Amino acid sequence: DHIVIGGGASGTGLAFSLAENGHKVCLYERGDLRSKPKNFEGQTIEGFGLGLYNPHMSQVVKTKEKIRTHVANVLSGGTALSAGIQIEERDEYFRFLEREYGVHFDEELINKAFNWVKERTNDPMGQDAMYSDAFRQALTMVGFAPDLGTQRKAEMGSINPFSLFKYDGDKLSP
Repeated sequence: DHIVIGGGASGTGLAFSLAENGHKVCLYERGDLRSKPKNFEGQTIEGFGLGLYNPHMSQVVKTKEKIRTHVANVLSGGTALSAGIQIEERDEYFRFLEREYGVHFDEELINKAFNWVKERTNDPMGQDAMYSDAFRQALTMVGFAPDLGTQRKAEMGSINPFSLFKYDGDKLSP
């Protein structure tokens, strides 16, 4: 019934929720498992920057705007490369996609998948963590404000970061 591309935190959550609701699901992942020693950088927040240069975890791509960036190429690689940051899209985004592209989304199922990921994989970013402060400052410098704390839904121009890493940055959330 469904093909889910990417076995990271969101892809796994979506595939699980679809299957739990009786849909047949193919979860497609092109990369390796996140494991030591090949891609150990994805295990801690300190390794995040180094992970961008690890060919087992990411590859360089150039956008249409000629900006050099990285994409993940391992299971949970996107989670590792994004430092586990999760943004939950607002319902209006899915309505826009339905209106513009004629696709249909099961809103209840999407929210169930978001909740599954939230409950199992991530924590609000620590308020005083070095990384969290730098992340918030960077977003504020380019025009995002205010920090809404632990609110999960993205508000236009707002900051509300969650991370796959526990507050101490050394451990992944369960």
